[in-house]
Amino acid sequence: RHTRFRNVTGVQTCALPICYHALASEDFLRQVIQVTGVQPLPHSGTTNRSLSLEVAFRKLPESLHSKFEFIAVCLAENTITEELIDVASNAGVRADVVQLMKDHVMDELRHSHIFSKMLQRFSASLEQQEKGMIQAVLPDFIVALVRAANQSEHSERSEEHTSELQSRFG
Repeated sequence: RHTRFRNVTGVQTCALPICYHALASEDFLRQVIQVTGVQPLPHSGTTNRSLSLEVAFRKLPESLHSKFEFIAVCLAENTITEELIDVASNAGVRADVVQLMKDHVMDELRHSHIFSKMLQRFSASLEQQEKGMIQAVLPDFIVALVRAANQSEHSERSEEHTSELQSRFG
């Protein structure tokens, strides 16, 4: 079953940098709280991807849910990479922040390539009927994902939170 991914270089190496970045982020968050006294926003427990998956799952048979979720993860890995590169190349971002992001961006670029290869191999292994059902749902999933990202209550609260931090610590 999993032999189609046997020769995808680096599949298992994605987990280590992801865990490292999560630990580094947790440490950074702790330091920000300690220095500023400002608590982070609570997480809602949902993500834009999970909300968008609900849209797709309502239109797919349950037997395709895990397959579609795998496709969504592969797509998300490429989207996240593009967003990071955009932030790092933005002239308004401080040089020290860009420097801190370089390692993370390089890991994400590598992950992007790995997930792209995995998606190609996975797609090739799908039966024609499965491909048709998934292709029919992809536009709705993408629209829901973009809409969720643009209308996210968390994004609005994040902007307000960032403004508060900037006004306090300029």
